[in-house]
Amino acid sequence: MCAGVGPEEEAVVKLIEYFNTIIDSIVNKTFLHYAKSKSKNEKKGPGFFDFQKMEKTKIVDMNPRCFLLQPSSLQSRLKESRDKLITSFRNFEFGAYNPVISDCFGVEAILHPGSGIEALFPPRPPGRPKKIRLEAKKDSKASSTTRVLDIIGQATDSKTKEIYVLVHWDNSTMDDDITWTFLRDLSPSTLSWWGSESERRFPHIDLVKDAPRMRITLGAVLLEFDITSDDSSE
Repeated sequence: MCAGVGPEEEAVVKLIEYFNTIIDSIVNKTFLHYAKSKSKNEKKGPGFFDFQKMEKTKIVDMNPRCFLLQPSSLQSRLKESRDKLITSFRNFEFGAYNPVISDCFGVEAILHPGSGIEALFPPRPPGRPKKIRLEAKKDSKASSTTRVLDIIGQATDSKTKEIYVLVHWDNSTMDDDITWTFLRDLSPSTLSWWGSESERRFPHIDLVKDAPRMRITLGAVLLEFDITSDDSSE
């Protein structure tokens, strides 16, 4: 079960303040924490944790994963947890436990010799999953899509409010190797892929609300940052 709360929730504000304080103290190497005594002779109390020791004992995760997830990342994490649960049901040794359960509770207690997980979640067909074909139109007038090697970033035109993505085209010449194109000109599968991939690459940024705002000229990659906006955040 998942519950959603807004940023104005009192608990969220307190959590942010607490974690900011802890992070600042770790960075400044002043972090104090009460640790359990390893021996009877050691006194309980605040102890200074050496950063290198914390790394060696894996107290500090050098590759942390954000737990305040955006929609696509949360969906992916839930699917990962569900797949682990499905795998555990498939690997469970029903043949070893069913006879014992029958002896204790009777044959009628075993309605099905297995979990029935195969009927609910059929195994994935053999072979490698089909690789997503990334495609997009180079411009709105194009009649067909072009292969995309990667998408580097996303920005909003501060004048037109149009959303653009910086596309690295596949098998292109040097002049049009990397150009801006409209987000709406991505193919449906590419748009879905970028929705998840952008959250993975930029876990703390909502690219719809907080993407860089700039003046974008199409063609060669040329950025003209807008400094005339009244919004200082732009």
